[in-house]
Parts: sequence; C-alpha cells; structure tokens
Amino acid sequence: MLGECPNQQRSATRKFLRLPAWMVFYGVSFQKHVAMVRDMTRRGIFFYSDVRPRLGEEMAFMMKSPKWTDSSPSLVRAK
Repeated sequence: MLGECPNQQRSATRKFLRLPAWMVFYGVSFQKHVAMVRDMTRRGIFFYSDVRPRLGEEMAFMMKSPKWTDSSPSLVRAK
C-alpha cells in the first residue's frame, strides 16, 4: 500500500507504506526484534513492534527499502 494522506493537523504529508524493519537492542543482552513501518514523512518514521524498549536503551533500526527505489537498507542507531 502506497499513497499520500493529506492531514490538516500535520506539518508534513505522510506516505503510507508497509515495509519490513528490524530493531536491535544493545543493552544487557543483544536482542533482535521484527518491526513494520506504517508511514513516513521527511521528519520521521512510524512503525509497529511487539517490544517495548527501556527508556534510554541504545538501539539500531534497520528498514528494508522497496525494490522499485533501488536503495540499500537504511540503518539508524540511536538512544
């Protein structure tokens, strides 16, 4: 599913997507979890996951790009 959602309450237009993603946590033990990207803007990504990270926990987020973009997977590491 790909499209635009003009929303008067948002400052940017959202692009609705369904892309696979992964979250990796580097805390006490190395853990990898599956996520699903729901939508994106130039300012951020909204995704679903069954895991709830601890506040301040270091993690990496990897998103697989659609085939039609010819882009490599994106990796972001954050706290």
